[in-house]
Amino acid sequence: MDLYRVSGAVASWIRMNRNFLTVLRKRFLVWRTLPESLRDEYRERSQAVLSGDPALEKA
Repeated sequence: MDLYRVSGAVASWIRMNRNFLTVLRKRFLVWRTLPESLRDEYRERSQAVLSGDPALEKA
């Protein structure tokens, strides 16, 4: 992952991205603790949402 500051104060950009990366790291740590079957289910649901098929999103 690459993050680039497009505009705004450097200090604000650093502070906000530090918080964002902390939250993202915690989510990845939780992801690793989920059973494989649940991770597979989440993967399937995310693929359905990203494909734009409303019938698949309800699954």
